Amino acid sequence: MKPIRFALLIALAVRAPAQVPVQTMRASAADQSSTLRVEVGRGEAPMPPSSPVDVPPALLPGWPKVITAHPNFSPVRGVTFADLDRDGVQEIIASSTAGLVHVWDVAGTALPGWPRVTVGFPQYPAAVGDLDGDGIPEVVQTTRGLTSGGRLYVFRADGSDYPGYPLSFNNNNIEYTAALADLDFDGQLELIVGERAWPIGRLHVLRAGGTPFPGAWPVTLDHVPALSASVADLDGDGAPEIVYGSYNSLYVFRADGSLLPGWPYNVSTRHGANFSYQSPALADLDGDGRLEIVTACHQSGSGCYVFRADGTLLTGWPKSFGGNWSYSPPTVCDLEGDGAREVLCGIAGGTASGAQVYAWTGAGVLKPGFPRVGPGGAEGPLVVADLDPTLPGREIVYDSNLLETATGQGWLWATDALGVTLPGWPLRPMGFTYMNAGTLGDLDGDGRPEVATITRDSGTTSYVYVWRVDAPFAPGMTDWWCYHESIQRTGRAGKGHRNQELGPVVVGGSFTAWLKGAVGGSGVLFLGFGPAAIPVPPAGVLQLNPALPMIPLFVGALPAGEAMLRLGVPNSPAVRGATLYFQGAEWTTPASLSLTDMRSVVIR
Repeated sequence: MKPIRFALLIALAVRAPAQVPVQTMRASAADQSSTLRVEVGRGEAPMPPSSPVDVPPALLPGWPKVITAHPNFSPVRGVTFADLDRDGVQEIIASSTAGLVHVWDVAGTALPGWPRVTVGFPQYPAAVGDLDGDGIPEVVQTTRGLTSGGRLYVFRADGSDYPGYPLSFNNNNIEYTAALADLDFDGQLELIVGERAWPIGRLHVLRAGGTPFPGAWPVTLDHVPALSASVADLDGDGAPEIVYGSYNSLYVFRADGSLLPGWPYNVSTRHGANFSYQSPALADLDGDGRLEIVTACHQSGSGCYVFRADGTLLTGWPKSFGGNWSYSPPTVCDLEGDGAREVLCGIAGGTASGAQVYAWTGAGVLKPGFPRVGPGGAEGPLVVADLDPTLPGREIVYDSNLLETATGQGWLWATDALGVTLPGWPLRPMGFTYMNAGTLGDLDGDGRPEVATITRDSGTTSYVYVWRVDAPFAPGMTDWWCYHESIQRTGRAGKGHRNQELGPVVVGGSFTAWLKGAVGGSGVLFLGFGPAAIPVPPAGVLQLNPALPMIPLFVGALPAGEAMLRLGVPNSPAVRGATLYFQGAEWTTPASLSLTDMRSVVIR
């Protein structure tokens, strides 16, 4: 089959230290002291010892962390999970509006080199990606001042400055979280950020080193920036487009800065609406093979809007919020696990019987049990995962814009696919969760998910909380992980964490990798030498070197939408310090072949 022949060129790579013979990393089922052992499964997350119905989410030791907040600005859109030191265990990255970027391990200990002090305050969460294709992630942070003074920072994983940064755009505020995407298939990520240049805005696209990307960049907007960019191929030509919004209008740009026909779309003049914070989700809602743009608006035209790539509204949309306010970025997920896409969006609410969260089918039909009704509103990102295997479908985690005066506590809610609150929820952190909600993932690789949030009290204190949910975890069980779906913040439904390492990688231990794809699709995951940068548009970039030896870890069907690979690490000091690179691909049809990002871990 053609996609498999192509996929066999894709590799999971091993780079051994100079003194270690490469042949010690060969794949074999024998002699476990000197070779990698590989076991393949599909969706078999380790089952925790108890049922999530019996045990509520538990706060992890070492948490919460108490950090300082700016007196006028709260952190928004949550925290970031990423494996910065490449030990197979994820860290927690949180931005303090007092001007600090923190990184802690799962035990709450600050990583060496962190926190970093910034000019301006970082209000939005960091984006994380391997900017230069060397297998090591970078941290990208935007900052702002009261009306000016923002900077664009890029930090290496050890906290040092990446060459060329920080950058200033006329000393203006740099708004919202950066989106990271490879626009020209060269194996390096571009940075997409907005500049607030009142009364207008500008959208910048930069190469990894901070130089402008070729084309018309920066482009001028008709008002100040209003959201984070989303990136995907909308018109099916094999090249990515950038979706961005000013306060008044939604834009779709080609990679060269030119506008796609039909854009911009001015919601202010057409609908009496405006954009603020409702970063778009990109997903195919009508099954025609093309992505739609899902966003929301406030003012008198408040509601959830769905646009086709040509700038026309999808049939059945928009769905009105009845004049209620909303700052919520929509989420697109498969709520019941039946292969159909749903659209979720929160609203401000504010009364004991007010709506909090809406859920519609892709055609705009309201789902049973929605809108979710309760005290307060939900205007943060809505994250979606299977947090209770005893219930059908996925669960939704969302924030609250209320703070209990008597206790100083807020709320973090979780409901099932019918809008019913989960046992053990809501969680009650100090400070309110407004515009934050949760970030999901298995931080320590123990087969159970963690959920984290950042809050703000009525003064100048923020809290970072991390709880463990006593339920089995696998990437395929999570539809929307964090703000803007992935830590590269591109907003593309179903593309976050398509390959992920789970658990520490130590000599004599084991290492688990997951490959996520479409349910019923196919996938491939390999081990070999890297990195490389071979463009394969529109599938992506092959970042491993196919000319060198490779170890196929998995090639086959993904009936549950995922495959699990367990690797036994040789029980030999000679392999300590070796770097394992891995990359894969997934597809449902030959035309849908898509490469994953390259990831790497270091044997400790």
